[in-house]
Amino acid sequence: MTHDEYKEKLKQLEEAYQKEKKQLAVKYAMSNNTVKIGDVITDHIGSIIVDKINVGGYSWRGVECVYEGFELTKRGRPFKNKRRRVVWQSNLKKEV
Repeated sequence: MTHDEYKEKLKQLEEAYQKEKKQLAVKYAMSNNTVKIGDVITDHIGSIIVDKINVGGYSWRGVECVYEGFELTKRGRPFKNKRRRVVWQSNLKKEV
């Protein structure tokens, strides 16, 4: 085995590892997800109607879902200018 073959094989292993790591993170985050597309959720800023669910937060605090959608007024209607924003799962207000 030459040094170039070694580096190439090592690169392939690292790429496979990163891919598996990301798949595991997505599986973990989605297994802890309670929100569906179309749900209205609220955080400390306001409410949105969810139309997209992503996974984020690959850091020390863990992996979690990130919800994206149209921002809603206090009456529960979308703003006229169709503002969009995201809400992190850890910022969701708990239903009482």
